[in-house]
Amino acid sequence: NKVAEDGQRGAFFNKDLEKTDLKTLVEQERLGTANDYNANWAKHVMRQGSKFQDLDTDEQFDMADVSMQAYESAANKKRKGKDRDEMLRKQAIATHNRMEKILKNCWRCLDSPKMLKHLVISMGVRC
Repeated sequence: NKVAEDGQRGAFFNKDLEKTDLKTLVEQERLGTANDYNANWAKHVMRQGSKFQDLDTDEQFDMADVSMQAYESAANKKRKGKDRDEMLRKQAIATHNRMEKILKNCWRCLDSPKMLKHLVISMGVRC
């Protein structure tokens, strides 16, 4: 919970405070690089096993950021130094290759060879 001095809630999660434009968000979701908090939460619950305490809805939102940070930092602690750098490098290459493949096969993207540009009547920046 990120509560300002005036008592108004600014965001539920740290990621909510980051300034990201709509194009980046859509691209992350489309390419599958967006963080899947539901999957992370499910892994966290499974890892906790019988120690996991089910909370009511308000408490879940209050503790979600803290517990997700703990879960994600635990996953990052497993890989240190060169192993982590190599893993991040391979992950970046795989993401780039996946993005290139998706964009190359997209028939709506202007830069794609599958786009039938001769059928476009007009283009604009506003809908």
